[in-house]
Amino acid sequence: SLFVEEIMGRFITPAGLKQLSHYRYSGEDQSSLYIYLVNPAAQHLCHFVPPYIAPNVLTLLGLVCSIVAYILGYAYFPTFYESGTMSMYFACSALVFSYMMLDNMDGTHARKTGMASPMGELFDHICDSLSGPLCALLFAACIRLGPICSFIMLVACTIPNYLSHWEAYNTGTLTMGKFGGPTDQLVGLAGLFILTNMLGPDFWTHVVHVGGSSSSTSSFSSLWSWSIQVNHLTMILGVLGPLIAALQYLYRVTGIKSSCLGQLTSFGLLLFIMIAWATTVPRLLLSYPHEWMLCFCVSNAYMLARVMVGRITKQEISRIHMLHFILVAGWAASHLFSEHDDVIVYSILSVISMQWLFYFVAVVRQLSRHLGLPALTVPRSKQMAATQKK
Repeated sequence: SLFVEEIMGRFITPAGLKQLSHYRYSGEDQSSLYIYLVNPAAQHLCHFVPPYIAPNVLTLLGLVCSIVAYILGYAYFPTFYESGTMSMYFACSALVFSYMMLDNMDGTHARKTGMASPMGELFDHICDSLSGPLCALLFAACIRLGPICSFIMLVACTIPNYLSHWEAYNTGTLTMGKFGGPTDQLVGLAGLFILTNMLGPDFWTHVVHVGGSSSSTSSFSSLWSWSIQVNHLTMILGVLGPLIAALQYLYRVTGIKSSCLGQLTSFGLLLFIMIAWATTVPRLLLSYPHEWMLCFCVSNAYMLARVMVGRITKQEISRIHMLHFILVAGWAASHLFSEHDDVIVYSILSVISMQWLFYFVAVVRQLSRHLGLPALTVPRSKQMAATQKK
C-alpha cells in the first residue's frame, strides 16, 4: 500500500519517477531587485565557485545561514519583545544576505557544472520551505512584535508562498510577482537589521499619531486620528503585499479550474489546527513562542515539500497527513496535561522535525538513484567539462 511505501521511504511512485524524463522547469521571478541586482550579482559570484563544489552544497550552506541567523534571534529575542546588540543585528543581516545570494547562485552553478536536474530544484525549494518561515520569525523578532502578532505575521507570510507552489502544481509554472516576492522580502529583512542597528531597537516601540493632532479635543479630529506603534504599523504594511499576492494566486488558479480548491485541504487543516490551538490554549504560544511557532514552520515546510514533489512527478496532493493527527494530539494533550507544557511542545516539535527530515532525505535519495546523479558531489567528468568551458 501507499502507506507502507512511505514508511519504507519510497514517497515517489514508479509512475512519478517516469514523469521526470518529461519534466522541464518553468518559472520566473518578476522582482526588479532580482532582475537588476541579485541575479546579476549571483551570476558574477558563481565564477569564483570551484567546479568540484556541488550546487546542492551551496543550497545547504544557504539553509545553514538562515538557521544560524534564526538561532541568534532565538538567543536574543526569547519572547519577541527583547532588543539585540549592534553586532547581533549586523551578523543577522550578513547571514540573511548570504542565504539570499547562495540561494540564487545554486541554480547558475548547477547549469555551469551540468548538474541541473529535478533533484536539484526540489533540494533548493525544500530548503527554502524551511528558511522562508524562519526569516519571517526573524522579521517579527527584529521589530519586537511579541508572540501573538509574530504568529499573525508568520501565517500571513506563509500563505502566499504555499499558494505560489499550488499555482505551479496546477499550471506548471512557478511565478513570483513584481512586488513582495522572496527576493524583495530577503533584501528588506537584511536592510531591516541594518536600519535597527542605526536607529536603535527602541525605534520600533515608538508611538506615532496618524490623521491628526494627538492633543486635539475636537470630536471630528479625534474620529479621524489614531495612535499606533511603529512595529504594528510595519506589520500591517508588511503583510499587505503577501496577502495581495495570495489573492492573485487564488484568482489565477480558480479562473482556470475552480475544482482544484480541494487541493488546499491539507494546508487549510494546518491553519485551522494551529489557529484553534493558539486561541484555546494561548499559554503555549506565550510561554514557548519560538518552539510553538517552529511547530507551524516545520509543518508548513513538510506540506509544501509534498506539493513540490507532486508538481514535478505529477502525483496527487494528499489532503490529510499523519502530521495533522500529531498536531491534534499535541492540542489535546495541552488541554489535559497543563503541567507538562514543555514536554508537549518539545515532543511535538521533535516528531514533526524528524518527519520533515526523513521526507527530505528519502525523496533526495530516490531522485539521486533514479537520475544517477550524486546529491552532494560533482562527478569528475562534469568537473572537467565545467573547467574546459572556462
